[in-house]
Amino acid sequence: MFIVAVIPFSSGIKGFENSIKAIKTNATADEAEIADTTENKDNEALNDKEIEIIVCKVMEHITENAHKETKKAILAVCKNNYIYLKGTGYTDFEADISRYSDSFLEELYTLYEEEDYSITLNGDIVPIPLTEQNGGFTATNDEYPYILRVASPWDVFSKSYVRGARYAGGISIYGISYLCENGMNWKQALSWYMPNFEING
Repeated sequence: MFIVAVIPFSSGIKGFENSIKAIKTNATADEAEIADTTENKDNEALNDKEIEIIVCKVMEHITENAHKETKKAILAVCKNNYIYLKGTGYTDFEADISRYSDSFLEELYTLYEEEDYSITLNGDIVPIPLTEQNGGFTATNDEYPYILRVASPWDVFSKSYVRGARYAGGISIYGISYLCENGMNWKQALSWYMPNFEING
């Protein structure tokens, strides 16, 4: 596994887009059915309070010294999840910006304005779980059947990695960070873990 993790990205990224297209073409009927159950569309501007909630959620997952593209990737996921929950009528959001660095907060607001951060599955918004790391492969479960099993070998470098442990289903934050630090932009990093999604900015 360690050998796979250190393969240079120069060889892996070349065929990246073709691999993504191939997987999208083979999307399952189950994914389409799940997407059809969500009618959430990012067709309205979010207000200042809503953006504050999103950036606070980002700061719960990563630190200020994270790579800029990592910050954008987590912003995209947190925005997606906020819009999804808002669409279901969920309103019990907590956000306390006083707990975080002013410079980090300002940076995230700036990054938020730089991109549209749109993530959809068959045209719809669905919840995307995040996990600190996932032990080498994205863990799948029945709650999120559209989250595919994807190789994430660099997770073995994480301090929280334990060989043979069970990991929660979700997109690896450590993996996203590793990919961004090694040349991918936020859209490419997210597409690695969610090849069946449309990711735009």
